[in-house]
Amino acid sequence: MATARDIINRAFRLIGNTDSGESAEGNEYADALQSLNDMLAGWSGNQALTQYSSTLQSYTAVSSITSFTVGPTGNLVSARPYKIQNIYLRSGSVDYPVEQISSKEYGEISLKSLTGSYATQVFYDPAVANGRIYCWPGLSAGQSIFFEALLPIQNFASLSTVVTIPDNYFRALVYNLAVEMAPE
Repeated sequence: MATARDIINRAFRLIGNTDSGESAEGNEYADALQSLNDMLAGWSGNQALTQYSSTLQSYTAVSSITSFTVGPTGNLVSARPYKIQNIYLRSGSVDYPVEQISSKEYGEISLKSLTGSYATQVFYDPAVANGRIYCWPGLSAGQSIFFEALLPIQNFASLSTVVTIPDNYFRALVYNLAVEMAPE
């Protein structure tokens, strides 16, 4: 886990703005935080550059449904996942594997409104602003679907904002932030 301050301090040292153990001025931190958030926003427009964190999410159906939304205004409120994986369904205390299928495979299902005892297949459409998870057959009330959501790293609200990222992402953020800030 890292904070914006950790990333910024390391980038400051790389460009020679501070020495080890020194701190920058308050306005320098504000400028650097803005640069860090601008850099992340620029990367988010290109899926190849977007950095992701992974989190386990779940949704419990309150009635029989064949799909639900995930995103800032979705049925499951969170950041919109870029991708989902490792999906399973929980009914009572029993977990069942769920196969993730493609858009083409989902399109070939003729009776999409079918609800059954357990969903066996899922298709995820990462539409903006809310992604949609289609379950086939549909979920019954009380069943929960669990999945690992790959979420884009959100803007840092403050210097103390903590983000959970893979270790190799920390280095990428630090070095690219140093490049962003060096001309200033």
